[in-house]
Amino acid sequence: MDELRVWNVVRTDAEIFAGYNAELTSGTGLVSRWGFNDGSGTSAVNSIAGAPAATS
Repeated sequence: MDELRVWNVVRTDAEIFAGYNAELTSGTGLVSRWGFNDGSGTSAVNSIAGAPAATS
């Protein structure tokens, strides 16, 4: 898994397909996004301001 996004809106098939290989860090309804690009450690930074980090 390269990236995890959480949305609070319903997205169409076309919207999902358009963003499939893109590194999205903003958008209407995007409430959390972890890019897993940190390289090492036990937490992943959330790209959305005010949203929680992920920890193992």
